[in-house]
Amino acid sequence: MNQPNITVLAVDDSQDILFALSAICELEGWRTLTTTEGSEAIELVRQSRPDIVLVDYHMPRMDGIEVVRNIRAADPAVPIVVLTIESSRAVADSFLAAGADDFALKPIKPIDLISRIRVHLRAAGRAAAPAASAEKGDQPARGNAPAVPDEYVKGISPLTLSIICNFLRFQKEFLTINEISTGCGVAYQTAYRYLTYLVGEGSVSVHSEYGRQGRPKQKYRWRENE
Repeated sequence: MNQPNITVLAVDDSQDILFALSAICELEGWRTLTTTEGSEAIELVRQSRPDIVLVDYHMPRMDGIEVVRNIRAADPAVPIVVLTIESSRAVADSFLAAGADDFALKPIKPIDLISRIRVHLRAAGRAAAPAASAEKGDQPARGNAPAVPDEYVKGISPLTLSIICNFLRFQKEFLTINEISTGCGVAYQTAYRYLTYLVGEGSVSVHSEYGRQGRPKQKYRWRENE
C-alpha cells in the first residue's frame, strides 16, 4: 500500500538521475525533494526532515562521504542509502563509518530501489509494517539485536543491524549471503559485513555446505532458531 506522506530526499549531480528517482517515487505516491548540491541537501534535511535520503557518491564541491557525515549530524535517525557505481569495499566501509545505513550499486532497478526504501522506512518506524509482522507491532524488535554503542563500530549502524536481525529471526533455514541481502534489501557487501559482526557476537551460526567441487558455500541462521 502506498504511503503518500513519505518524503524522499534524492541527492545526485545528474539531473537525469534525479528525474528518474523522482519518477520512481511518484509511482509509490511519495513526495520527492531533489538537489545537486551537498550543502543544499544538508539544509533540506534540517528544514524539511525527509523520511529517507538517497545520496550519490561523486558530488561536486562536497563529496558523498562528507554529505553523509553532515546529514547524519543534522539528523541522527534518518535512513541514508548511498547510490554509486563504485564497487570497492573500502568505499562502502567509508560510507558506513560516516553514518550511511546502506550501500547500493548503480544502475538500480526501480523494484529494487522501492524495496530498499520500504525496508528502511519500516525499520525506522516511518511506514506501516507488513501484515505478516503486524502482530509483533509496527516497530522492529530492536531488543533482540546485539547492543551497538552510539558511535558506529567498524561501520555498524544500529538501524541496518536491526533490519538484518529481524529478518533472520523469522528464518528457520540456513541462508546464503545473497538470500539475506535480497531479503533485507541491502547490498551484498553490507550483508557480509553485518553477518561477520553477528557471527563474532555469537548471535548467528555459520554452516558450510560442500558441493562436488569448489569452495564450500557459507550459510547463516539466527542462533536462537537452532
